[in-house]
Amino acid sequence: MGPKLGLFLTPSYTTLRTTKTPSVIIDTDDPNYPLKFIYDGYKFTKIVEGTKDVEWVWQYTVLNNSNKGYTVSVTFKLMDVDNFVISSSSERIWVNPHSEDTIIGGSSFSIYDLKRVHDRTWSINYSSGNIIFPWEELGPKIF
Repeated sequence: MGPKLGLFLTPSYTTLRTTKTPSVIIDTDDPNYPLKFIYDGYKFTKIVEGTKDVEWVWQYTVLNNSNKGYTVSVTFKLMDVDNFVISSSSERIWVNPHSEDTIIGGSSFSIYDLKRVHDRTWSINYSSGNIIFPWEELGPKIF
């Protein structure tokens, strides 16, 4: 008997699927909205043998056009043809004034849903406060 072959993703799944400016804008009624969409993309990275889950990663590049820094949060969702969410992931970063930065995240879902993935969507939020990391919420550090 020959070697056991594992599950793998074909290049059609592992190729980065992208969207770039100007084909996408951040839909807002605020004429002074400080953020500008630059680029997004996602791809599937591997199949986890034991669970038969598909791991995927995403990235979202944003430009902060303002004179203030912001904490920027993005929720990235993979959708089926009927706009049902198959998987989602949220991340946040600090973006300095007049800077461009990329938020990177990822998640996993059942391999049985892989062929259902039709599109992606995202939502973006910002706040002027600094990111609070979990260990900072516990109070001062005692050494």
